[in-house]
Amino acid sequence: MLDFPLAIWISFSIVAFGAFGLFFSRQVKYLIYFTSLIFCGSLFNILNTAHYLNDIRGFMLCLFLIIGFALETATEIYLLKKKKIKSFSPIFYALAFMSFFLLATARDLLSLIIGLEGFQICLYGFALKREKLKNILLPLFKEGLVSYSALVYGISILYLTRGQFSLVGLRLSLQSLHPIDPFILIGIGLFALGILIKINGFILISRKKYHHV
Repeated sequence: MLDFPLAIWISFSIVAFGAFGLFFSRQVKYLIYFTSLIFCGSLFNILNTAHYLNDIRGFMLCLFLIIGFALETATEIYLLKKKKIKSFSPIFYALAFMSFFLLATARDLLSLIIGLEGFQICLYGFALKREKLKNILLPLFKEGLVSYSALVYGISILYLTRGQFSLVGLRLSLQSLHPIDPFILIGIGLFALGILIKINGFILISRKKYHHV
């Protein structure tokens, strides 16, 4: 367990380097590599905080984020390599329904992330089925990774500063702060940015005409 301020700076350095590389990458392997750096820096924040707080929720948060990141990345790579999709398994439609249900009933930030990522994967699948969208799949994939990075680092900052990620707990803790910690504003801003990027991707998929991205 590292000194708390030192751990924050190490995490920030890893995430900053990953974000710089992610924005300038054009190949899938580099996109995944730099996103993994951002992901590792975010986990570093959560795990170190969980050690300080002796909080099992922090370790469970990391576990679910790791599983979600692995499944999402593997699925999106599969969709990118797939030349043509004629039909989807019923499981795919079940994933879309469960993601929507999870978003509607979310009580914490982790549920929001899982719901958004599941919904995004389904939309990418439907986009691939419409052959006109093949030329924007890679930009969509990059947008998805950028938004996921913002969501994960945002939740790590909020857990770092408040020791929790439930919506009710965060609301109560924010009400007790006067003035609000700047780190909390950064965490909320990153989370909101991740959601806005996903909304932009959803709008892009629904358009009838597409411009070069």
